[in-house]
Amino acid sequence: MILSPLVKPLPASAAGRGLAANPSVESPGAPGGPVANGTVSPSGMSGESIFKELGRSIARQRNGRVLHTSYTANGLRPVHENLIHRASAVVVLTADANRNLYQHGFTKHVAMICKSLIAQDAEKRDKPLVVVSVSSPYDFAMDPSIGTYVCTYDFTETALQALVEVLFGNLTPTGSLPGTINQSQKVHQSKQHWLVESWNEKRDADALDTLIQSLRQECPVNQQSELAGCSSSTYLLRNTLVDEAHYVVRNSSTRALYGFCATYYFASTGTGVIGAILVSPERRKLSIGNSLHNRAIKNLQSQSGLKRFQLGSRLPSVFLGIPSNSNLERKRLRQWFVNLGWNSTMSRPVCSMVIRDLSTWISPVDLSQSLEDIEFNLEQGPEHMDVIKDHVQTSSRQGITETYALALSLADQKTCGVIRARRSKDNATVGTVVVCTSKCHWADAIPTLKESGHITAGISSPVISPSAGGYSTLLQGLIMLGIRWAKTQLAEAVVLNHVSSSPRFETICHSLTCVSDRWRWEFGQPHGYGFQSAAQLRGSVVRRERVECRIITQLWIIAGC
Repeated sequence: MILSPLVKPLPASAAGRGLAANPSVESPGAPGGPVANGTVSPSGMSGESIFKELGRSIARQRNGRVLHTSYTANGLRPVHENLIHRASAVVVLTADANRNLYQHGFTKHVAMICKSLIAQDAEKRDKPLVVVSVSSPYDFAMDPSIGTYVCTYDFTETALQALVEVLFGNLTPTGSLPGTINQSQKVHQSKQHWLVESWNEKRDADALDTLIQSLRQECPVNQQSELAGCSSSTYLLRNTLVDEAHYVVRNSSTRALYGFCATYYFASTGTGVIGAILVSPERRKLSIGNSLHNRAIKNLQSQSGLKRFQLGSRLPSVFLGIPSNSNLERKRLRQWFVNLGWNSTMSRPVCSMVIRDLSTWISPVDLSQSLEDIEFNLEQGPEHMDVIKDHVQTSSRQGITETYALALSLADQKTCGVIRARRSKDNATVGTVVVCTSKCHWADAIPTLKESGHITAGISSPVISPSAGGYSTLLQGLIMLGIRWAKTQLAEAVVLNHVSSSPRFETICHSLTCVSDRWRWEFGQPHGYGFQSAAQLRGSVVRRERVECRIITQLWIIAGC
Protein backbone atom coordinates (compact mmCIF):
# COMPACT_ATOMS: atom_id res chain seq x y z
CA MET A 1 0.00 0.00 0.00
CA ILE A 2 0.99 3.64 -0.49
CA LEU A 3 0.61 6.39 2.09
CA SER A 4 1.16 9.87 0.64
CA PRO A 5 0.99 13.44 2.03
CA LEU A 6 -1.13 16.24 0.62
CA VAL A 7 1.05 18.24 -1.76
CA LYS A 8 0.62 20.59 -4.70
CA PRO A 9 1.75 19.45 -8.15
CA LEU A 10 5.18 20.58 -9.32
CA PRO A 11 5.22 23.04 -12.24
CA ALA A 12 7.35 20.61 -14.26
CA SER A 13 4.89 17.74 -13.86
CA ALA A 14 2.08 16.88 -16.25
CA ALA A 15 -0.47 17.75 -13.55
CA GLY A 16 1.15 21.14 -13.04
CA ARG A 17 1.23 21.89 -16.76
CA GLY A 18 -2.42 20.83 -17.02
CA LEU A 19 -3.42 23.32 -14.34
CA ALA A 20 -1.40 26.09 -15.98
CA ALA A 21 -3.08 25.41 -19.34
CA ASN A 22 -6.59 25.51 -17.82
CA PRO A 23 -7.18 29.03 -16.48
CA SER A 24 -10.95 28.41 -16.24
CA VAL A 25 -10.49 26.28 -13.12
CA GLU A 26 -12.19 27.96 -10.18
CA SER A 27 -11.01 28.35 -6.60
CA PRO A 28 -10.50 25.23 -4.54
CA GLY A 29 -13.53 23.45 -3.20
CA ALA A 30 -13.65 20.22 -1.23
CA PRO A 31 -10.67 17.93 -1.95
CA GLY A 32 -11.34 16.02 -5.11
CA GLY A 33 -14.78 17.60 -5.58
CA PRO A 34 -16.09 19.07 -8.86
CA VAL A 35 -16.75 22.75 -9.42
CA ALA A 36 -19.57 24.46 -11.30
CA ASN A 37 -18.11 24.05 -14.84
CA GLY A 38 -17.51 20.33 -14.35
CA THR A 39 -13.74 20.54 -14.05
CA VAL A 40 -11.73 19.31 -11.08
CA SER A 41 -10.72 21.86 -8.45
CA PRO A 42 -7.03 22.51 -7.86
CA SER A 43 -7.32 20.87 -4.45
CA GLY A 44 -8.49 17.76 -6.25
CA MET A 45 -5.03 17.51 -7.80
CA SER A 46 -3.43 17.24 -4.34
CA GLY A 47 -3.00 14.21 -2.11
CA GLU A 48 -3.84 10.94 -3.81
CA SER A 49 -4.14 12.50 -7.28
CA ILE A 50 -0.49 13.53 -7.45
CA PHE A 51 0.67 9.99 -6.70
CA LYS A 52 -2.17 8.12 -8.40
CA GLU A 53 -0.02 7.16 -11.38
CA LEU A 54 2.63 5.80 -9.01
CA GLY A 55 0.09 3.38 -7.59
CA ARG A 56 -1.01 2.33 -11.06
CA SER A 57 2.59 1.70 -12.14
CA ILE A 58 3.28 -0.46 -9.08
CA ALA A 59 0.04 -2.40 -9.67
CA ARG A 60 0.99 -3.08 -13.27
CA GLN A 61 4.48 -4.16 -12.27
CA ARG A 62 3.32 -6.66 -9.62
CA ASN A 63 0.08 -7.71 -11.35
CA GLY A 64 -1.87 -7.09 -8.20
CA ARG A 65 -3.90 -4.60 -6.23
CA VAL A 66 -2.33 -1.56 -4.60
CA LEU A 67 -4.06 0.31 -1.78
CA HIS A 68 -3.51 4.05 -1.67
CA THR A 69 -4.61 6.80 0.72
CA SER A 70 -3.28 10.11 2.00
CA TYR A 71 -2.41 11.30 5.50
CA THR A 72 -2.59 14.71 7.14
CA ALA A 73 -1.59 16.50 10.34
CA ASN A 74 -4.38 14.57 12.10
CA GLY A 75 -1.94 11.69 12.40
CA LEU A 76 -2.48 7.96 12.11
CA ARG A 77 -6.19 7.22 11.94
CA PRO A 78 -8.03 3.88 12.22
CA VAL A 79 -8.35 3.69 8.42
CA HIS A 80 -4.56 3.82 8.10
CA GLU A 81 -4.06 1.06 10.68
CA ASN A 82 -6.61 -1.17 8.98
CA LEU A 83 -4.92 -0.74 5.61
CA ILE A 84 -1.48 -1.39 7.10
CA HIS A 85 -2.69 -4.65 8.60
CA ARG A 86 -4.16 -5.72 5.24
CA ALA A 87 -1.10 -4.83 3.15
CA SER A 88 1.83 -7.14 2.49
CA ALA A 89 4.24 -4.18 2.24
CA VAL A 90 4.02 -0.45 2.95
CA VAL A 91 5.44 2.56 1.08
CA VAL A 92 5.33 5.91 2.91
CA LEU A 93 6.00 9.08 0.93
CA THR A 94 7.26 12.24 2.63
CA ALA A 95 7.83 15.75 1.30
CA ASP A 96 10.26 17.82 3.37
CA ALA A 97 9.33 16.11 6.66
CA ASN A 98 11.81 18.16 8.66
CA ARG A 99 9.64 21.22 8.08
CA ASN A 100 6.30 19.36 8.03
CA LEU A 101 6.73 17.63 11.37
CA TYR A 102 3.44 15.77 11.13
CA GLN A 103 4.99 13.73 8.30
CA HIS A 104 7.94 12.82 10.50
CA GLY A 105 5.69 11.69 13.34
CA PHE A 106 3.35 9.79 11.04
CA THR A 107 6.21 7.91 9.39
CA LYS A 108 7.77 6.94 12.73
CA HIS A 109 4.39 5.71 13.93
CA VAL A 110 3.92 3.56 10.83
CA ALA A 111 7.45 2.18 11.23
CA MET A 112 6.69 1.19 14.81
CA ILE A 113 3.48 -0.60 13.78
CA CYS A 114 5.26 -2.49 11.01
CA LYS A 115 7.87 -3.70 13.50
CA SER A 116 5.34 -4.82 16.10
CA LEU A 117 2.95 -6.85 13.95
CA ILE A 118 2.40 -10.52 14.77
CA ALA A 119 2.07 -13.06 11.97
CA GLN A 120 -0.72 -15.65 11.84
CA ASP A 121 1.63 -18.29 13.26
CA ALA A 122 2.02 -16.08 16.39
CA GLU A 123 5.59 -15.23 15.41
CA LYS A 124 6.67 -11.60 15.51
CA ARG A 125 7.52 -10.57 11.97
CA ASP A 126 8.40 -7.14 10.59
CA LYS A 127 6.27 -5.94 7.71
CA PRO A 128 8.35 -4.58 4.79
CA LEU A 129 8.45 -0.78 4.89
CA VAL A 130 10.00 1.63 2.40
CA VAL A 131 10.16 5.35 3.16
CA VAL A 132 10.50 7.57 0.09
CA SER A 133 11.36 11.25 0.31
CA VAL A 134 10.14 13.10 -2.74
CA SER A 135 11.81 16.36 -1.75
CA SER A 136 14.61 16.79 0.79
CA PRO A 137 17.06 13.88 1.13
CA TYR A 138 17.62 14.69 4.80
CA ASP A 139 14.14 13.69 6.07
CA PHE A 140 15.39 10.38 7.54
CA ALA A 141 18.98 10.25 6.31
CA MET A 142 20.37 9.87 9.83
CA ASP A 143 17.53 7.88 11.42
CA PRO A 144 18.60 4.27 12.07
CA SER A 145 15.04 3.21 12.92
CA ILE A 146 14.04 3.62 9.26
CA GLY A 147 15.33 0.61 7.38
CA THR A 148 14.88 1.20 3.64
CA TYR A 149 15.07 4.86 2.70
CA VAL A 150 14.99 6.28 -0.86
CA CYS A 151 15.05 9.86 -2.11
CA THR A 152 13.73 10.91 -5.52
CA TYR A 153 14.33 14.67 -5.00
CA ASP A 154 11.02 15.48 -6.73
CA PHE A 155 7.71 13.85 -7.67
CA THR A 156 7.48 14.42 -11.40
CA GLU A 157 6.29 11.50 -13.55
CA THR A 158 9.87 10.70 -14.55
CA ALA A 159 11.09 10.54 -10.95
CA LEU A 160 8.16 8.40 -9.80
CA GLN A 161 8.55 5.97 -12.72
CA ALA A 162 12.22 5.58 -11.81
CA LEU A 163 11.11 4.88 -8.23
CA VAL A 164 8.96 1.97 -9.43
CA GLU A 165 11.97 0.48 -11.23
CA VAL A 166 14.03 0.81 -8.05
CA LEU A 167 11.37 -0.79 -5.85
CA PHE A 168 11.20 -3.88 -8.07
CA GLY A 169 14.96 -4.20 -8.48
CA ASN A 170 15.08 -3.28 -12.14
CA LEU A 171 17.21 -0.24 -11.42
CA THR A 172 20.02 0.20 -8.91
CA PRO A 173 19.82 3.59 -7.21
CA THR A 174 22.96 5.67 -7.16
CA GLY A 175 23.89 9.11 -5.92
CA SER A 176 25.10 10.88 -2.82
CA LEU A 177 23.84 13.50 -0.41
CA PRO A 178 24.32 17.12 -1.56
CA GLY A 179 26.78 18.09 1.13
CA THR A 180 28.22 16.16 4.06
CA ILE A 181 27.02 15.42 7.56
CA ASN A 182 29.56 15.15 10.35
CA GLN A 183 28.90 11.71 11.84
CA SER A 184 30.34 12.77 15.20
CA GLN A 185 28.00 15.75 15.39
CA LYS A 186 24.84 15.23 17.41
CA VAL A 187 21.97 15.25 14.94
CA HIS A 188 18.86 16.98 16.21
CA GLN A 189 15.86 14.73 15.84
CA SER A 190 12.59 16.55 15.47
CA LYS A 191 9.95 15.60 17.99
CA GLN A 192 7.38 13.07 16.89
CA HIS A 193 3.83 14.31 17.30
CA TRP A 194 1.29 11.73 18.45
CA LEU A 195 -2.45 11.91 18.30
CA VAL A 196 -3.53 12.41 21.93
CA GLU A 197 -7.14 11.47 22.66
CA SER A 198 -9.33 12.07 25.68
CA TRP A 199 -9.70 9.19 28.10
CA ASN A 200 -12.80 7.02 27.71
CA GLU A 201 -13.29 4.73 30.70
CA LYS A 202 -15.44 2.17 28.89
CA ARG A 203 -12.99 1.96 26.00
CA ASP A 204 -9.63 2.36 27.76
CA ALA A 205 -9.94 0.94 31.31
CA ASP A 206 -8.84 -2.61 30.48
CA ALA A 207 -6.00 -1.34 28.29
CA LEU A 208 -4.76 0.91 31.12
CA ASP A 209 -4.76 -2.04 33.53
CA THR A 210 -2.60 -3.93 31.02
CA LEU A 211 -0.24 -0.94 30.71
CA ILE A 212 0.08 -0.64 34.50
CA GLN A 213 0.85 -4.35 34.76
CA SER A 214 3.62 -4.08 32.16
CA LEU A 215 5.17 -1.18 34.09
CA ARG A 216 5.05 -3.13 37.35
CA GLN A 217 6.87 -6.03 35.72
CA GLU A 218 9.85 -3.88 34.73
CA CYS A 219 10.55 -3.01 38.38
CA PRO A 220 13.64 -4.82 39.81
CA VAL A 221 12.92 -7.82 42.04
CA ASN A 222 14.42 -6.23 45.15
CA GLN A 223 12.35 -3.05 44.77
CA GLN A 224 8.69 -2.28 45.16
CA SER A 225 6.95 -0.68 42.22
CA GLU A 226 5.33 2.72 42.73
CA LEU A 227 2.35 1.22 40.91
CA ALA A 228 1.86 -1.63 43.39
CA GLY A 229 -1.84 -1.85 44.18
CA CYS A 230 -2.78 0.49 41.30
CA SER A 231 -5.51 -0.07 38.75
CA SER A 232 -7.28 2.07 36.20
CA SER A 233 -9.82 3.14 38.85
CA THR A 234 -7.00 4.57 40.99
CA TYR A 235 -6.80 7.66 38.78
CA LEU A 236 -10.55 8.34 38.74
CA LEU A 237 -11.41 10.51 41.75
CA ARG A 238 -15.01 11.22 40.74
CA ASN A 239 -14.96 14.17 43.11
CA THR A 240 -17.09 17.22 42.33
CA LEU A 241 -14.42 19.45 43.91
CA VAL A 242 -11.75 18.24 41.46
CA ASP A 243 -11.82 18.80 37.71
CA GLU A 244 -10.07 15.78 36.22
CA ALA A 245 -9.16 15.15 32.60
CA HIS A 246 -7.08 12.23 31.36
CA TYR A 247 -5.47 11.52 27.99
CA VAL A 248 -4.20 8.52 26.05
CA VAL A 249 -2.08 7.66 23.06
CA ARG A 250 -3.45 4.39 21.74
CA ASN A 251 -3.57 1.93 18.89
CA SER A 252 -7.13 2.25 17.63
CA SER A 253 -7.02 -1.19 15.99
CA THR A 254 -5.76 -3.28 18.92
CA ARG A 255 -7.00 -0.76 21.55
CA ALA A 256 -3.67 -1.04 23.32
CA LEU A 257 -2.47 2.05 25.17
CA TYR A 258 0.99 3.39 24.34
CA GLY A 259 0.72 6.16 26.93
CA PHE A 260 -1.55 7.64 29.60
CA CYS A 261 -1.60 10.99 31.39
CA ALA A 262 -3.75 11.98 34.38
CA THR A 263 -4.45 15.65 35.18
CA TYR A 264 -6.39 17.30 37.99
CA TYR A 265 -7.38 20.87 38.73
CA PHE A 266 -7.93 21.80 42.39
CA ALA A 267 -9.95 25.01 42.30
CA SER A 268 -9.60 25.59 46.05
CA THR A 269 -5.90 26.41 45.63
CA GLY A 270 -5.75 27.15 41.89
CA THR A 271 -3.36 24.22 41.36
CA GLY A 272 -3.14 22.29 38.13
CA VAL A 273 -1.61 18.87 38.70
CA ILE A 274 -0.07 16.28 36.42
CA GLY A 275 -0.70 13.16 38.50
CA ALA A 276 0.98 10.62 36.23
CA ILE A 277 2.55 10.15 32.81
CA LEU A 278 2.80 6.46 31.92
CA VAL A 279 4.45 5.18 28.73
CA SER A 280 4.65 1.56 27.63
CA PRO A 281 8.19 0.14 28.07
CA GLU A 282 8.19 -0.88 24.40
CA ARG A 283 7.30 2.63 23.24
CA ARG A 284 9.89 4.71 25.09
CA LYS A 285 11.92 7.51 23.46
CA LEU A 286 9.31 8.10 20.76
CA SER A 287 8.03 11.42 22.19
CA ILE A 288 4.81 9.84 23.49
CA GLY A 289 5.42 11.34 26.93
CA ASN A 290 6.20 14.70 25.36
CA SER A 291 2.93 14.71 23.42
CA LEU A 292 0.93 13.74 26.53
CA HIS A 293 2.68 16.42 28.60
CA ASN A 294 1.95 19.15 26.06
CA ARG A 295 -1.72 18.20 25.89
CA ALA A 296 -1.96 18.13 29.70
CA ILE A 297 -0.42 21.59 30.09
CA LYS A 298 -2.66 23.00 27.37
CA ASN A 299 -5.75 21.67 29.16
CA LEU A 300 -4.68 22.95 32.57
CA GLN A 301 -3.88 26.40 31.17
CA SER A 302 -7.51 26.69 30.07
CA GLN A 303 -8.72 26.44 33.68
CA SER A 304 -10.03 29.68 35.17
CA GLY A 305 -8.15 30.76 38.28
CA LEU A 306 -5.01 28.68 37.63
CA LYS A 307 -2.12 29.90 39.81
CA ARG A 308 0.48 27.15 39.59
CA PHE A 309 1.38 23.77 38.15
CA GLN A 310 2.52 20.81 40.19
CA LEU A 311 4.00 17.39 39.44
CA GLY A 312 2.69 14.66 41.70
CA SER A 313 -0.53 14.60 43.61
CA ARG A 314 -1.94 14.04 47.08
CA LEU A 315 -5.05 12.64 45.41
CA PRO A 316 -4.61 10.14 43.92
CA SER A 317 -1.54 9.27 45.96
CA VAL A 318 0.38 7.24 43.38
CA PHE A 319 3.28 9.41 42.29
CA LEU A 320 3.97 11.93 45.00
CA GLY A 321 6.34 13.68 42.61
CA ILE A 322 9.08 12.56 40.23
CA PRO A 323 9.81 8.85 40.74
CA SER A 324 13.42 7.72 40.92
CA ASN A 325 14.05 3.99 41.16
CA SER A 326 17.74 4.73 40.85
CA ASN A 327 19.95 7.77 41.01
CA LEU A 328 20.60 7.59 37.27
CA GLU A 329 16.89 7.33 36.48
CA ARG A 330 16.10 10.19 38.85
CA LYS A 331 18.61 12.46 37.09
CA ARG A 332 17.24 11.52 33.69
CA LEU A 333 13.65 12.26 34.68
CA ARG A 334 14.59 15.51 36.40
CA GLN A 335 16.40 16.66 33.27
CA TRP A 336 13.45 15.62 31.09
CA PHE A 337 11.10 17.83 33.08
CA VAL A 338 13.63 20.66 33.25
CA ASN A 339 13.82 20.60 29.46
CA LEU A 340 10.04 20.98 29.38
CA GLY A 341 10.22 24.14 31.50
CA TRP A 342 9.82 22.91 35.07
CA ASN A 343 11.77 24.62 37.85
CA SER A 344 13.77 22.06 39.83
CA THR A 345 14.88 24.60 42.44
CA MET A 346 11.39 24.65 43.98
CA SER A 347 11.21 20.90 44.59
CA ARG A 348 11.00 19.36 48.05
CA PRO A 349 11.20 15.72 49.17
CA VAL A 350 8.01 13.96 50.29
CA CYS A 351 7.32 10.37 51.27
CA SER A 352 4.83 7.89 52.66
CA MET A 353 5.63 6.00 55.86
CA VAL A 354 4.25 2.62 56.86
CA ILE A 355 4.04 0.80 60.20
CA ARG A 356 3.53 -2.80 59.14
CA ASP A 357 2.49 -4.35 62.45
CA LEU A 358 0.23 -2.54 64.90
CA SER A 359 -0.31 -5.51 67.23
CA THR A 360 2.44 -4.48 69.68
CA TRP A 361 2.27 -0.72 69.28
CA ILE A 362 2.02 1.24 72.54
CA SER A 363 1.36 4.97 72.68
CA PRO A 364 4.01 7.07 74.45
CA VAL A 365 2.90 7.92 78.01
CA ASP A 366 4.87 11.16 78.24
CA LEU A 367 3.23 12.41 75.06
CA SER A 368 -0.25 11.83 76.49
CA GLN A 369 0.64 13.87 79.56
CA SER A 370 1.92 16.80 77.49
CA LEU A 371 -1.43 17.12 75.68
CA GLU A 372 -3.66 17.50 78.72
CA ASP A 373 -4.94 20.93 77.66
CA ILE A 374 -6.00 19.65 74.23
CA GLU A 375 -9.26 17.80 73.52
CA PHE A 376 -9.48 15.42 70.59
CA ASN A 377 -12.69 14.45 68.79
CA LEU A 378 -13.41 12.08 65.92
CA GLU A 379 -15.69 13.88 63.47
CA GLN A 380 -17.61 11.76 60.95
CA GLY A 381 -20.24 12.88 58.46
CA PRO A 382 -20.71 15.94 56.20
CA GLU A 383 -22.37 17.99 58.96
CA HIS A 384 -18.92 18.61 60.47
CA MET A 385 -17.37 20.10 57.32
CA ASP A 386 -18.44 23.67 58.10
CA VAL A 387 -16.90 23.48 61.57
CA ILE A 388 -13.41 22.71 60.32
CA LYS A 389 -13.58 24.41 56.91
CA ASP A 390 -12.07 27.69 58.06
CA HIS A 391 -9.28 25.85 59.83
CA VAL A 392 -8.45 23.66 56.82
CA GLN A 393 -8.33 26.69 54.50
CA THR A 394 -5.34 28.02 56.44
CA SER A 395 -3.32 25.49 54.43
CA SER A 396 -2.54 26.29 50.80
CA ARG A 397 -1.36 22.79 49.95
CA GLN A 398 -2.93 21.11 46.95
CA GLY A 399 -5.66 18.54 47.67
CA ILE A 400 -6.16 19.34 51.37
CA THR A 401 -9.72 20.66 51.15
CA GLU A 402 -10.75 17.90 48.76
CA THR A 403 -9.30 15.19 51.01
CA TYR A 404 -11.25 16.48 54.00
CA ALA A 405 -14.45 16.62 51.96
CA LEU A 406 -13.99 12.97 50.99
CA ALA A 407 -13.25 11.98 54.58
CA LEU A 408 -16.48 13.59 55.79
CA SER A 409 -18.68 12.24 53.00
CA LEU A 410 -21.92 10.54 53.95
CA ALA A 411 -20.93 7.28 52.26
CA ASP A 412 -17.97 6.62 54.56
CA GLN A 413 -19.09 7.57 58.07
CA LYS A 414 -17.79 4.32 59.54
CA THR A 415 -14.57 3.87 57.59
CA CYS A 416 -13.09 7.37 57.66
CA GLY A 417 -13.30 10.69 59.42
CA VAL A 418 -11.34 13.63 60.79
CA ILE A 419 -9.58 13.81 64.15
CA ARG A 420 -9.95 17.36 65.42
CA ALA A 421 -7.81 18.90 68.17
CA ARG A 422 -9.46 21.68 70.20
CA ARG A 423 -7.95 23.98 72.80
CA SER A 424 -9.84 23.49 76.06
CA LYS A 425 -9.85 27.12 77.19
CA ASP A 426 -11.45 28.65 74.08
CA ASN A 427 -12.70 25.61 72.11
CA ALA A 428 -10.67 26.77 69.08
CA THR A 429 -9.66 24.20 66.48
CA VAL A 430 -5.87 24.00 66.46
CA GLY A 431 -5.24 20.85 64.45
CA THR A 432 -6.86 18.23 62.26
CA VAL A 433 -5.86 15.06 60.45
CA VAL A 434 -7.74 12.72 58.10
CA VAL A 435 -8.08 9.03 58.98
CA CYS A 436 -9.49 6.25 56.81
CA THR A 437 -9.24 2.52 56.17
CA SER A 438 -8.84 0.43 53.06
CA LYS A 439 -12.61 -0.21 53.14
CA CYS A 440 -13.64 3.36 52.34
CA HIS A 441 -14.88 4.06 48.83
CA TRP A 442 -11.99 6.38 47.91
CA ALA A 443 -9.22 4.06 49.15
CA ASP A 444 -8.46 3.23 45.50
CA ALA A 445 -6.86 6.68 45.32
CA ILE A 446 -4.25 5.54 47.90
CA PRO A 447 -2.88 2.24 46.52
CA THR A 448 -0.75 1.57 49.61
CA LEU A 449 -3.98 0.96 51.54
CA LYS A 450 -4.95 -1.84 49.15
CA GLU A 451 -1.50 -3.27 48.66
CA SER A 452 -1.35 -5.90 51.42
CA GLY A 453 -4.85 -7.32 51.03
CA HIS A 454 -5.46 -6.85 54.78
CA ILE A 455 -7.19 -3.98 56.56
CA THR A 456 -4.84 -1.00 56.45
CA ALA A 457 -5.49 2.42 57.92
CA GLY A 458 -4.36 5.73 56.48
CA ILE A 459 -3.41 8.99 58.17
CA SER A 460 -3.23 11.95 55.83
CA SER A 461 -3.24 15.72 55.42
CA PRO A 462 -2.45 17.07 58.91
CA VAL A 463 -3.22 20.78 59.27
CA ILE A 464 -1.86 22.66 62.31
CA SER A 465 -3.10 26.16 63.08
CA PRO A 466 -0.42 28.88 62.91
CA SER A 467 -1.64 30.10 66.30
CA ALA A 468 -1.12 26.72 67.98
CA GLY A 469 1.86 26.41 70.25
CA GLY A 470 3.98 23.29 70.30
CA TYR A 471 3.65 22.29 66.63
CA SER A 472 5.60 19.05 66.98
CA THR A 473 3.78 17.88 70.10
CA LEU A 474 0.36 18.61 68.62
CA LEU A 475 1.21 16.83 65.37
CA GLN A 476 2.46 13.84 67.34
CA GLY A 477 -0.81 13.79 69.25
CA LEU A 478 -2.90 13.80 66.07
CA ILE A 479 -0.86 10.96 64.56
CA MET A 480 -0.97 9.02 67.84
CA LEU A 481 -4.79 9.32 67.96
CA GLY A 482 -4.89 8.24 64.32
CA ILE A 483 -2.93 5.08 65.14
CA ARG A 484 -5.22 4.38 68.09
CA TRP A 485 -8.26 4.74 65.84
CA ALA A 486 -6.64 2.39 63.34
CA LYS A 487 -6.36 -0.28 66.03
CA THR A 488 -10.07 0.06 66.82
CA GLN A 489 -10.75 -0.63 63.12
CA LEU A 490 -8.75 -3.89 63.44
CA ALA A 491 -6.16 -2.55 61.04
CA GLU A 492 -2.93 -4.52 60.81
CA ALA A 493 -0.90 -1.63 59.41
CA VAL A 494 -1.07 2.13 59.12
CA VAL A 495 0.15 4.44 56.35
CA LEU A 496 1.23 8.00 57.06
CA ASN A 497 0.61 9.42 53.61
CA HIS A 498 2.29 12.21 51.66
CA VAL A 499 4.43 13.79 54.38
CA SER A 500 7.43 16.07 54.17
CA SER A 501 10.71 14.20 54.58
CA SER A 502 12.37 16.83 56.76
CA PRO A 503 14.44 16.46 59.93
CA ARG A 504 11.58 18.08 61.86
CA PHE A 505 9.10 15.44 60.79
CA GLU A 506 11.72 12.73 61.22
CA THR A 507 12.02 13.65 64.92
CA ILE A 508 8.24 13.50 65.33
CA CYS A 509 8.00 10.00 63.86
CA HIS A 510 11.00 8.85 65.91
CA SER A 511 9.23 9.90 69.12
CA LEU A 512 6.05 8.05 68.15
CA THR A 513 7.73 4.74 67.37
CA CYS A 514 10.78 4.55 69.57
CA VAL A 515 8.86 3.57 72.72
CA SER A 516 10.79 0.37 73.39
CA ASP A 517 13.81 -1.48 72.11
CA ARG A 518 11.55 -3.43 69.77
CA TRP A 519 10.34 -0.22 68.13
CA ARG A 520 13.36 1.58 66.91
CA TRP A 521 13.13 4.13 64.10
CA GLU A 522 16.60 4.40 62.72
CA PHE A 523 15.78 7.02 60.17
CA GLY A 524 17.96 10.09 60.09
CA GLN A 525 21.16 8.65 61.53
CA PRO A 526 24.21 10.59 60.30
CA HIS A 527 25.40 7.75 58.08
CA GLY A 528 22.25 5.63 57.97
CA TYR A 529 19.02 5.84 56.03
CA GLY A 530 18.62 9.55 56.59
CA PHE A 531 16.55 12.01 54.67
CA GLN A 532 19.74 13.55 53.34
CA SER A 533 19.87 10.63 50.88
CA ALA A 534 16.14 10.06 50.67
CA ALA A 535 15.88 11.05 47.02
CA GLN A 536 17.80 7.91 46.13
CA LEU A 537 15.28 5.67 47.85
CA ARG A 538 12.31 6.25 45.56
CA GLY A 539 10.46 2.98 45.17
CA SER A 540 12.70 1.03 47.54
CA VAL A 541 11.70 -0.47 50.86
CA VAL A 542 13.86 0.47 53.86
CA ARG A 543 13.22 -1.64 56.96
CA ARG A 544 14.36 -1.23 60.54
CA GLU A 545 12.53 -3.53 62.96
CA ARG A 546 8.82 -3.11 62.20
CA VAL A 547 8.88 0.37 60.70
CA GLU A 548 9.60 1.23 57.11
CA CYS A 549 9.68 4.27 54.91
CA ARG A 550 9.11 4.18 51.18
CA ILE A 551 8.21 6.25 48.16
CA ILE A 552 10.67 9.07 48.62
CA THR A 553 10.42 11.55 45.81
CA GLN A 554 10.63 15.15 44.77
CA LEU A 555 7.49 17.30 44.65
CA TRP A 556 7.86 20.00 42.02
CA ILE A 557 5.80 23.15 41.84
CA ILE A 558 5.81 25.95 39.31
CA ALA A 559 4.38 29.17 40.76
CA GLY A 560 3.14 32.34 39.11
CA CYS A 561 1.66 30.71 36.01
